[in-house]
Amino acid sequence: MRAVIRRREFITLIGGAAAEWPLAVRAQASKRPLIAWLSSGRVPGSLVFVGAFLKGMREFGYIEGVNFDIAYRYADGHAERLAPLAEELVRLHPSVILVPASGPAVAAKNSTSTIPIVTPALADAVHLGLIASESRPGSNVTGIPPYVAGLPTK
Repeated sequence: MRAVIRRREFITLIGGAAAEWPLAVRAQASKRPLIAWLSSGRVPGSLVFVGAFLKGMREFGYIEGVNFDIAYRYADGHAERLAPLAEELVRLHPSVILVPASGPAVAAKNSTSTIPIVTPALADAVHLGLIASESRPGSNVTGIPPYVAGLPTK
């Protein structure tokens, strides 16, 4: 049996698809990765680190607001604010949480076990419960330890 489609039905079908297509493309285009920035410090003190990070991203061809978005949260020197700020960031479903030090990493780790957490200064990670061991971290936290045991003696 052969299906026959009328001209008006065909035009309506194509017209409807054409009208919806730009909306779908715009929705996909605005879906940029979100980077969450969690700091225990204040905005002025963090500007050097944020600036260096954004400069590095630009060097790789990524521009804030074009290729990715950032949600910034600062505890302003109040450690007790880190946990609620981390939970707030997790609710935004970022692609990654960037923290400048171990203190905010602990708050972020306590808020999520699935979102990657990256820190350039991952001090005392095993003792703080951020990773299981240096050789087998086994968690969503990664970073660079500022001190590597045994390295100064070499």
